[in-house]
Amino acid sequence: MDSVGTRRCSYEAVQLCLAALADTAAQLERQQQPPAPDDPHPELLA
Repeated sequence: MDSVGTRRCSYEAVQLCLAALADTAAQLERQQQPPAPDDPHPELLA
């Protein structure tokens, strides 16, 4: 087998995996901090 080709393929796979993880983390952060003005906290209104 071509070790250089395998190494390059693995490197590209790692880069794609890191990019996917970063995108997923960004989406999770947006979901955890939603701009919801229509759902006020009762303790803040009291």
